[in-house]
Amino acid sequence: ATVIGQACSVICSICFIYNHQKRFYFQFKIRQLSVSCDILKELLSLGIPITIQSCALNISFLFVSSLINELGVTVSAVFGAGQKLRNIPGILSQAIGLGAMSMVGQNAGAGKVRRVTETALWGILINAVVYAVYSAIILFYPQQMFRLFTSDEEVLSYAWLYIIAMVSEMPGKVIMPSGGAVINGIGFTRFSMILGFMDAFLGRIVLTLLFGKYMGLGVFGYFLGYTLATYVT
Repeated sequence: ATVIGQACSVICSICFIYNHQKRFYFQFKIRQLSVSCDILKELLSLGIPITIQSCALNISFLFVSSLINELGVTVSAVFGAGQKLRNIPGILSQAIGLGAMSMVGQNAGAGKVRRVTETALWGILINAVVYAVYSAIILFYPQQMFRLFTSDEEVLSYAWLYIIAMVSEMPGKVIMPSGGAVINGIGFTRFSMILGFMDAFLGRIVLTLLFGKYMGLGVFGYFLGYTLATYVT
């Protein structure tokens, strides 16, 4: 279903661009398919650091998941459902961040520094509204939100612990997409890669071990350490 959906998206995109070639400054001609070494080099220099960053974050997630799985099936289920709830505003803020990144790149290239700042600030404002509304919903209806993904009463008994940990990271989540938009929008992806490594290893792995294992906060410590890693970035 995912592959079919993506295929339809690609076909619709190609048809739309083909019908609006002048608008997008794009021509469907064979000579356009020739490789430009300069452009290829620039794309790789921008893309490879972001790829490495994404890999580092996924590795840290697998490591943290393995730690939480050791706590039992119930805690693992809480973490899984909690991650889905965490991703709901995350998808919205990520979309704002990607839109802001395009605008930052365009305005930085045009030398309009003031608009770069305005774009970042508006991104922060929009994300602040998104996370404020979402925080209110999950704080007032924690178990109801968890029931979207599970009906296990034992899992639901941990809902409040995960909600508190998740809400604690939201001020950082408000700012982070705009920060990333500015850094990546101006092409400073190597610094973004460094931040990704800090987030993954210094943040998620170290803080999860610190709060969950060494400070003896138990299940809540594992959840809290994982979410507070946002502030490292």
